[in-house]
Amino acid sequence: MISNGEPSYGLSLHDPETDRLARELSRREGVGLTEAVKLALKDRLARAPQPLDVHQWLEDFYRDFPPPKDRTPVTKEEFDALNDE
Repeated sequence: MISNGEPSYGLSLHDPETDRLARELSRREGVGLTEAVKLALKDRLARAPQPLDVHQWLEDFYRDFPPPKDRTPVTKEEFDALNDE
């Protein structure tokens, strides 16, 4: 089906509890069933944690904690002295 130039998709809820909840939200909000489901999904997505973007996390980390400029290697003796060995 096409209305307003955009395809229209059907919504079919096969779980009785899901159907009941969607209809209750539809009634309370005064909107159609599809709009009620869309509202509920948008609300849930707004509260759901975002997956971790490891690339962004690393960029932020290295911006906040850049590696030291002096990367001169240390001898075994110097390293051991740092650990009181």
